[in-house]
Amino acid sequence: MIQDSDLNSLLSTVITKLDNKEMPITIKVASFDKLSRNISLEISLPDTVTPGDAILLLKLINKDGSLKPISQTKVSILPSTLARSIVTKELIGKPSVTGSKLIKLPQKKGLDTKKKEYLLILSGMNFLKRTVNVNNKLAVSPIKYQPFSLITFTDRSGLIVQKMRVRRSRNDVKRSKMEVYLLYDENLIKDKKDIRFFTVSTIVGQATGTVDLKSAEKLSPAKIRHLLDLQD
Repeated sequence: MIQDSDLNSLLSTVITKLDNKEMPITIKVASFDKLSRNISLEISLPDTVTPGDAILLLKLINKDGSLKPISQTKVSILPSTLARSIVTKELIGKPSVTGSKLIKLPQKKGLDTKKKEYLLILSGMNFLKRTVNVNNKLAVSPIKYQPFSLITFTDRSGLIVQKMRVRRSRNDVKRSKMEVYLLYDENLIKDKKDIRFFTVSTIVGQATGTVDLKSAEKLSPAKIRHLLDLQD
């Protein structure tokens, strides 16, 4: 079982089924639950890895330099995807989260009083909207208003993602913001803080971040519009 002191001594490799080669990969600890010992890793694969079925291995580096296997899992590696802006034709890379703000919205009539509505605003780069050029072909999200950017939470207890929207700067297509509307039962967690780990996924890559659901602010509609503005 992984301990806190082991987090800096982890090594991961991948074995591809097609060529049966084992190669090291870059990993980053996205979250670690000290009680359950569950760990979430952000993985970066080298450009030379062969697409197809593969086995992902996680090992612990012992003090004497030997390797102790911890876990392994089967994965499918997809071919690399090139995404371009349909406006400027510029390449769009993996997403990154540079900032976040959580806002508590006014209570709507008929809404369960236990659940409150929140708006999570993520600032960053390369969040994809619902139309994008993928491998030189126009791709449009089959779901109306649903962008090619998704947010998922490691712990979803008391939390519902209602809808998402991506805004993009007219001057810099890579600079973007994501609006995430949430329903949250703030009484479910009695602690003063409720920190949740999340992952933003696009067809190009992923980014991770955290938000304290007990840190929401109450802002005026004008202030919210200013926060969502990307033309500054």
